[in-house]
Amino acid sequence: MRATYRLQLTSSFGFDQARAVLPYLADLGVSHVYVSPILEAQAGSTHGYDVTSYERLNPDLGPPGSFDQFCARLGELDLKLVVDFVPNHMGIGKARNRCWLDLLEWGAASPAAEIFDIDWDPPWPELRGKVLVPFLGEGLESVLARGEIELRFDRHAGCFDLWYAEHRFPLRPQDYADVIRSRLPDVSQSQGGAAIAALHRLAVDFGALAAAGAAARTRAADLKTALALLAAQSTTAARLLEEAASGLARAPGRGRATALQDLLARQHYLLADWRLAATRANYRRFFDISELMAVRMEQAAVFERCHAFIGRLIAEGRIQGLRLDHVDGLKDPAAYCRRLRRFVERRAGAGGRKPPGRFYLVAEKILGPAETLRDDWPVEGTTGYDFIALLDGLLVDPAGAAPLQRLLESFARRPFDFAAILRAAKGEVIDAAFAGDLERLARQVHGLAPARRSGAPELGDLRAALRQIAVCFPVYRSYVTARGAAPEDRRLIDGAVAEAARGTGGSKGGLYRFLGRCLKAEAPAGAARPRAVAEAAMRFQQFTAPVMAKGLEDTSFYRYARLLALNEVGGAPGNFGIAPAEAHRLLAERRRRWPRAMLATATHDTKRGEDSRARLAVLSEIPSAWGARVRRWARLNAGLGPRRGALRAPRREDEYFIYQTLVGVWPFEWLEPDPRRDTSALLERLKAYLVKALREAKQTTSWLNPNTDYEEACLGFLGRLLDGRAAAAFVEDLTAFVREIAAVGAANGLAQTVLKLTSPGVPDVYQGCELWDLSLVDPDNRRPVDFAARAAMLREAAALPELLANWRDGRIKLRLIAAILALRRREPALFIRGSYEPLAVRGPAAEHVFAYARRDGARRMLVAVGRLLATLPRSSDGWPGAAAWAGTELKLPRGCAGAYLDVITGQCVVTEGERLSLQRAFDPLPIAVLIDAA
Repeated sequence: MRATYRLQLTSSFGFDQARAVLPYLADLGVSHVYVSPILEAQAGSTHGYDVTSYERLNPDLGPPGSFDQFCARLGELDLKLVVDFVPNHMGIGKARNRCWLDLLEWGAASPAAEIFDIDWDPPWPELRGKVLVPFLGEGLESVLARGEIELRFDRHAGCFDLWYAEHRFPLRPQDYADVIRSRLPDVSQSQGGAAIAALHRLAVDFGALAAAGAAARTRAADLKTALALLAAQSTTAARLLEEAASGLARAPGRGRATALQDLLARQHYLLADWRLAATRANYRRFFDISELMAVRMEQAAVFERCHAFIGRLIAEGRIQGLRLDHVDGLKDPAAYCRRLRRFVERRAGAGGRKPPGRFYLVAEKILGPAETLRDDWPVEGTTGYDFIALLDGLLVDPAGAAPLQRLLESFARRPFDFAAILRAAKGEVIDAAFAGDLERLARQVHGLAPARRSGAPELGDLRAALRQIAVCFPVYRSYVTARGAAPEDRRLIDGAVAEAARGTGGSKGGLYRFLGRCLKAEAPAGAARPRAVAEAAMRFQQFTAPVMAKGLEDTSFYRYARLLALNEVGGAPGNFGIAPAEAHRLLAERRRRWPRAMLATATHDTKRGEDSRARLAVLSEIPSAWGARVRRWARLNAGLGPRRGALRAPRREDEYFIYQTLVGVWPFEWLEPDPRRDTSALLERLKAYLVKALREAKQTTSWLNPNTDYEEACLGFLGRLLDGRAAAAFVEDLTAFVREIAAVGAANGLAQTVLKLTSPGVPDVYQGCELWDLSLVDPDNRRPVDFAARAAMLREAAALPELLANWRDGRIKLRLIAAILALRRREPALFIRGSYEPLAVRGPAAEHVFAYARRDGARRMLVAVGRLLATLPRSSDGWPGAAAWAGTELKLPRGCAGAYLDVITGQCVVTEGERLSLQRAFDPLPIAVLIDAA
């Protein structure tokens, strides 16, 4: 497996459009095309993660046959396919998910009930036997009073449904009887007598339906067919049925809203204000997204049902790999991966066909700073967020931590402690988004305490303690199972419990000891249900994962702006930089344990483009110059931010966030000042991003309680910043500063590209990132890609001097990727099983170099990249020149002396014995990939 290329499929870029770019991807040199989910999703989905059926392809991605043509073209070009698969949740609401609609119609008796993770007996009486549906814009009574919920008759399907906007809510079949009768005249009436009589009979039959059972479902389907047939044959029947729906309960003395409310009260669901989801949702959501409901994939029958179709595509040889989305949401990720491994290997070898190697499985697992992927997961590794964190840390200067911290605090005029910020954020998201989940968990754990034991915990104390343990949990989750807790899980849980208990006093010691045992699946003394203890422990793990994700990625990252390059999924902004020795250790471990893990530098979920992070990393090297610039900008722009009451807009920390964002996103083609430049397109992108960032920070505004006055003030400030007339001095100074660091940032970008393409693992190129990537978080990083322009650039025979002279257009990055992928094609064994050997660096610029060798038998490759380049001597175009590396050399392992071919420049480089001069190897760029010339 050489490399993957990620494509985001949408209704405007489906199978046909993807098929058209396959020749370019083959020419680029990847071996596998890696696509976003292909299964049916909500209509108009821009990402495909809101899967509505595991049993069919997404019709929005192309007409029937388009997937077949896409796969055929892959085969013609000798490309393989990796597909993003979503095992944790499905998209609910709207009108496309058949399982969801069946669940609404039949409730807990629906066969679909086993699919979804629903608590049918929650703590709230009004939801016993029902599922909360928090999709309304306001409370039910207000929505009904305005007539926003209507009942419709579908004459083609013979069914009655309630509709709210695009959401469809089927009625229980038993309630068809009352609806039909509401408009029926006496059967003896002369006109339409036969149709009316038939409707009377159908009403009786619907009313006699049993509430559950296969026979009842079959009978209901037959009655709906009869109703549809009658409506098709009789205009009178069709008219009466539609009038029954539209004119429901217009009887004297009763309001329509009241009648609909009575009808709704009998359903298997409770329609509610969307804000109620945080405190009353009795189903597990994907994070706090109410329209994504979790799936019980741990059930064997559910697994088989949800994988049958994708398994058929694997058996047909169309899919050679799966990327597993959000495995931490699953009840037991390791067990799921083991079951899936057995499943895919059987399918890949179906019909006696020999698969072309081990089926590729990678898991989207976000690892904490000191966390490693568990050995009992039979996957190739993670999808690469841990690798992104490694590269980001390697390109950051640890010496910049303290001065950048002082700068942030002096600019914002208040202290910032990231650990405290994270704890506060996690507590806030529990209270604002997951209070209902905590309540259900607390009651589940409370039921484990021996009922008659003296000193049994009070529910309120237990709830508060569980909340605090979740706040203190250092990683996304533990992996306790019914078999107990592994040593690593014990350490995690014991540490979190101890931290949570600290300062609570002796009165709570017993409570925390009780919880510590429960969370490790150890039955407390006197507990009679050890299995229930394990169930509670596993439910706690499914609670801490979204709490960490929302508290860290979607809150703290937007509150703590010491260095935004480090605020990335998989990263820890409180950790500043990674020493080369530690990076070597991690890469050697990757080669030993996960040699086929995915290596990423950008994904559809990263917070910033890979080259934007690389540019912002430069700030860690020049904190004094950066601080001077920021303070100058604040003075220049002091009059641009209006005050809203007593609140300054933007707040100083938000202003600082904006300045870093502008530095990271400022286009390469704008490095020369131009007062007539049209900034409108960038401004619209930045405005959308800023609103998202402010709401994610949840300090002056949020998604739950938007403060539009503050948002508009911040957007106005941003607009004036980019106005060449209102802020000409600022735009000129910003441009000058970015111009000073742009080449160093670009060199960082090339360095991380080289490391991704040559480190142990399988590199992935996110769509469009073969040129400079200065994008922002989604949806900005999912914008359409100009593949035609990239293909034309790849076909060009431009010489290296031309590419260097025009480095701002990104062709140098494209050439680098193509050259190393070509090497991977020629030397597959070197990358698949080659050694990983850190290289010692000697000389005055030694700390600015990261280098290693990879060997397989007689084949040898040397890789070296420059790092922390801002303070080195630079040439007139901003790149670190050859003089920067005078006297600096690599010390090579025994057997590595000789002549090498520079893959990037095509030049021959000869070692001096077991030493290699970097002044030669880093000319003209501070990157080198050398393959022995034998």
